[in-house]
Amino acid sequence: MGFRYRKSIKIAPGVKMNISKNGIGFSAGVKGARVSVNSKGRVTKTVSIPGTGISYSETSKLDNTKAPKPKKRAKSFYELPEKQQKILVPVFLILGILLALFGILLIIGEIYILGIICVIASIFSFGTSKLYKKILKTK
Repeated sequence: MGFRYRKSIKIAPGVKMNISKNGIGFSAGVKGARVSVNSKGRVTKTVSIPGTGISYSETSKLDNTKAPKPKKRAKSFYELPEKQQKILVPVFLILGILLALFGILLIIGEIYILGIICVIASIFSFGTSKLYKKILKTK
């Protein structure tokens, strides 16, 4: 059997705030008719005949709760349109040149670690440019 916790706090006549280990909910109504909304967006409507134990309950989701959108994954080089594929080669080449120059300037300015990181990144950029160029030639 699992651990449970629930506390109801009267906010106004007929309105309660319900606190549990799963979240906070609100309920409003009078004897015989009540509407409850929990923190997950579940709405419960209950109608009963007081003192008899006879009741009807209906549960639904709030309309404005949205299902989580599936995560968009990054397109691979092959999924890009041909124009974008052709643009990537010079972009990585220019990026490599800029990173190399920036890295050299940092090394001259005695910021060695950051300069070396920039030079290494420029080598990767040149390699990527070369790889994309090779891929485009084989198409």
